[in-house]
Amino acid sequence: TRAVVKRVLVEEATGTWCGYCVRGIVMMESLHKDYPSTTALVAVHNGDPMVDATYDGAIGPKITGYPSGLIDRMKAEVDPSDFEAEYLKRVKYVPVIDVFIDNVSWNAATRLLSFRVNAATVAAFNGNYRFNAVLTEMQVHGTTTKYAQHNYYSDGSLGAMGGFEKKPDPVPAADMYYDFVGRTLLGGWAGTASSIPATNASGKTISYTYTKTLPATWNEKNISLIGFVINSTDGTVENASLTVKLQSVITGLDKEVKHDAIVY
Repeated sequence: TRAVVKRVLVEEATGTWCGYCVRGIVMMESLHKDYPSTTALVAVHNGDPMVDATYDGAIGPKITGYPSGLIDRMKAEVDPSDFEAEYLKRVKYVPVIDVFIDNVSWNAATRLLSFRVNAATVAAFNGNYRFNAVLTEMQVHGTTTKYAQHNYYSDGSLGAMGGFEKKPDPVPAADMYYDFVGRTLLGGWAGTASSIPATNASGKTISYTYTKTLPATWNEKNISLIGFVINSTDGTVENASLTVKLQSVITGLDKEVKHDAIVY
């Protein structure tokens, strides 16, 4: 039986046009640094070149402004300054499943990515649940002015903010590399219908395979995979997987994933 690790999905609503959103950038980096194995981090962009229309359109009605975010899709939106406090509450939740990714395959010629999201049950697992998965990209960089990050912390009057208080407003595109960029939700916001049976015994593993042909504009070396399971009754996230770096799987460095990646 797998040991269950609770991992918390953090979805941050952000945009390069938003001067306060540097607060989100700093707080997401802080979570990544302090809790790399128990957070699954996604920056959901709005109104800039990194927007994914489906993701943006779904999270927008659930928040009142930018920057903001959802912790495991609990009902209340969270300001990035409170991300850590809310994470620390949520990580204590004891899920009935462990979520993990395996069977990762990447075809460099066709750019087809395939991977399996699994839910290993440690208790009877019954109800309306769905698999979902998101692809994120690190170090996204662009040269147009729309990649410049507006920065209301620039003059220091709002206090220190991870060094942004020493940077101009806006921070030029040449100096910005965006992390955790949510590229696509493979199951849509609500997850993949009928992907998990209504009744599941303890000690079982349920699986679902996702595929995606990556656009040429996405750098596969910086793509990460996150799987998660949604409780469709209340919309919350039961558990998420470890964030798996595609490049690590391809090169055989990722010990958390089965080594059956296929490289063409």
